[in-house]
Amino acid sequence: LHVGAPSGRKGADVLQECWGRWWRDRSDATCVLKTTIADPDNEPRARRHLLFAGWQERAPGVFDHGNLTLDTRTLPLAELVRLYGSAHGFAFPTGGEGWGLTVHEAMATACPVICTRVGGHLDFTSDATVTYLDWTLRASVLEGPGAPEDRVIESAWVEPADLSHAMDTMMRHYPAALRRARAGARHVRGFTWDRAAATVLDHLAAQYPHAATVAA
Repeated sequence: LHVGAPSGRKGADVLQECWGRWWRDRSDATCVLKTTIADPDNEPRARRHLLFAGWQERAPGVFDHGNLTLDTRTLPLAELVRLYGSAHGFAFPTGGEGWGLTVHEAMATACPVICTRVGGHLDFTSDATVTYLDWTLRASVLEGPGAPEDRVIESAWVEPADLSHAMDTMMRHYPAALRRARAGARHVRGFTWDRAAATVLDHLAAQYPHAATVAA
């Protein structure tokens, strides 16, 4: 399972290249790319981010390409939780995250996680709870509405072969992956929006005690 925008920064291209080269003919594996496209007119654009042509629409917003599925629907929270819970692993070779919400969500459902060793999720992950991927810097074009076409940024890049190796290792040593996932689920229970907001307020109060007094 991969949850995120179908763009380079989220690592969807790395996962697709990995899948196309080593996993698309395997009978023991399937992959779901979960993304949300608010504007239906942008759905073809989203699919153009994907490496494979010839997607077959199985249901409105759900497309198949062999053992790879693209799900563009907006799902209720309960269905999203079930999606995480049905996956044997969560692959997230992201090029950079402010927080890494989908990593947090996968961990909360005790889904074994493979993720890049870069980004905000390092605050709540460790070698004891996830499988890390090494990365190098790579130039890429900034994407999104209104982005200048010549805007090039550097982001983390994971080698598709490294991701494939991590997924294969997780499958061959799945009990160990589950132990890490369960430890991760216990750990992220302490990371909530309320506690994050309280931590921010505590830092602000320490840096600006006069402002905190006025606010009180």
